[in-house]
Amino acid sequence: MPQRRRVVLASKNDLKVKEFSRSLANYDIECVRDPEAALSDEKIWETLHVRGEDFWHKAVFREEMCVFRAPRAGLEGFLAGVRDYEPEAEQLGADGRSLPDGEAIILFSRLDIFELPKDEASRMRENKFHQQANALHTTPGATGSSYSHPQPPAAPSCPPELVRTTYTNAVEAYVDSARRAAGQDEVFGWDDVVVLTSTGKTYQEMLRLGLKFSPRDFNVNRWLIEHVHYRQRKATNFINEESKKFSQTISFAGPDSAGAFVAKNEFFNNAVAKSSGLSDVFVAVANNGAFFRSAQSRREVNYWLPGLNAGIPFVSKKDPIHEITFTAHDFGHFLIPDLVFTGNTSTNARRTYIIYRMMSEATTMVFADMLFVETLRLAGYSYDWAKRKIHPLFEATGLKPFGGSRPGFFAEVRKLLEANVEYCLLGSTAKYQALIEAARGQPLGGSCEVLEEFKAKYMPFFVEDYRWTSANYHNMAKRAEEYRRWWALAAPVVAAGGLDTMKEGVGLETVDQHMAAIGVCDATEVPPKELIQRIFDRVFDTRIKPIFEVQEQYQMAPEHIRLKNAFIRYLVGQMIIFARYDFLEESHRYAAKLTQFVRQNAESFTEEKVEAARGLYAQFLRILMQKSLITPDDYEVYQQICPLFDPVYVFYDEKKDFYAQLAEVQKEILGGC
Repeated sequence: MPQRRRVVLASKNDLKVKEFSRSLANYDIECVRDPEAALSDEKIWETLHVRGEDFWHKAVFREEMCVFRAPRAGLEGFLAGVRDYEPEAEQLGADGRSLPDGEAIILFSRLDIFELPKDEASRMRENKFHQQANALHTTPGATGSSYSHPQPPAAPSCPPELVRTTYTNAVEAYVDSARRAAGQDEVFGWDDVVVLTSTGKTYQEMLRLGLKFSPRDFNVNRWLIEHVHYRQRKATNFINEESKKFSQTISFAGPDSAGAFVAKNEFFNNAVAKSSGLSDVFVAVANNGAFFRSAQSRREVNYWLPGLNAGIPFVSKKDPIHEITFTAHDFGHFLIPDLVFTGNTSTNARRTYIIYRMMSEATTMVFADMLFVETLRLAGYSYDWAKRKIHPLFEATGLKPFGGSRPGFFAEVRKLLEANVEYCLLGSTAKYQALIEAARGQPLGGSCEVLEEFKAKYMPFFVEDYRWTSANYHNMAKRAEEYRRWWALAAPVVAAGGLDTMKEGVGLETVDQHMAAIGVCDATEVPPKELIQRIFDRVFDTRIKPIFEVQEQYQMAPEHIRLKNAFIRYLVGQMIIFARYDFLEESHRYAAKLTQFVRQNAESFTEEKVEAARGLYAQFLRILMQKSLITPDDYEVYQQICPLFDPVYVFYDEKKDFYAQLAEVQKEILGGC
């Protein structure tokens, strides 16, 4: 597992750790406490140099939250009296139980954050590299080797000055003892008696809604923006020069569009891809509203939801062939976008959602990593095609989908898809083995080298994708009512934009709609293997055949059509915010206004109109932040991408024994065969 960033909180309070962890977890940063971590500069210096096998200390936090009597001038008057981070107002009791009932108060947080100086942080990274490099050359086989690495810079004899950043934030409230919660031990400090003037709710009430954000949260989120967000946006290295020009995570400008990229990319338009119809996949995906994502933070990188507001990420690789193959893979996911969860938490709904998502991975791998790569090889590009451990498996099957008829192409592709789906979802290689045996004209007598290398390379991806998809579903299912409210808002927008009736097979489909189409209801008893086959048949008939049955090459749709499809997909996902805060009157007003915007402009979208709608959305976010209902980091991220589920981080590059067997994971998640 990669070394995880860790923040050390100088506190004795476990509840405070939980509060900080809510924001830090969005970036996979762990928060632990050490009451003595900030006793002195020497202790902080020592703490920041701690490294473990799976963690390193990024910062030491020291935070204090105090209650002050609100001056007659309110929050503005209070802030005017803060000097050198110290308020002049009268401080009240700090235990939360002795606050005078009915008192107007100010909650004030001061957060001091200590980090290593830049030079010392660089020295630590070099030291880590040196240790890893030495470890690679201290095996018995390396004994006596003259190979050596330069020594890392020596540590300073005495600690230089630490980098210290101080953040403060305050909010106005009043004390209402009548709201005191019965379960005293479950309440953090004064959370059950302090009522925010912005919402009329106590912190305890907001916590139950999953929406508690105090001055403490605002402070740590400002640090995340300033010290954890990327200095440069994500971009490709080779294949898309426009990716380096993005000024925001999601752009709907014409030159930034997926259509503009598809039209001019030489790899996507290679002669074999065009003659076989494979390039039509990229055109269809662009026509139906795919767009790119230039992430500014790990929180934006982590989000993935094909078909709605995530976009196709810019990912850099070490060579153009790998980079374009990765991008082709993600285009494939938009050909088979995730089913839309709308609140059904039945066992069959869960299994359908997970199977469909995994099937998208299995089919996309065939289209991009096998078929598209083969078009590049046949078109004359030079590359080490065995590098990714998947093209040799394709060659071993003996299938030749290119150069023949459309029916022949269909038949060959379906065989590949069925074999990969069987392995990806069930952990079985029986169909791959049968294809290889047919190609060789003799039994394998077990497995074979190319198949074993493929499994060793890709089994971790399928295992972790299973777990990631299951975790995302669980996250959504916990908030099922929110998703029902969201779909009630979003469905009219989907209909107005025609996203549910797209002729090219890449429209939106809900979990319930898909289940109805394959003859499965909540109570249907259907084993996973049969359910997988039913879902595969529908995916093939509704997502794949419509693209390849067209006799002429697909033509790129007019720009305003592609813009409409892209923005409406995006907006449908973004509208989750209105369901999350449906207790606010403003949520209903802004949701209605944006729905009206889509209905009025469905046939006349322009970039200017899209930016106006995004400005309206950002205005609603500012209202939420002013009410302390979202954090500054939320505000920055949600303007671009409002995730439908919380971040889940998975790891693909561990040693083999880190992962459970694929067949066992399938049984664990889907309930056996």
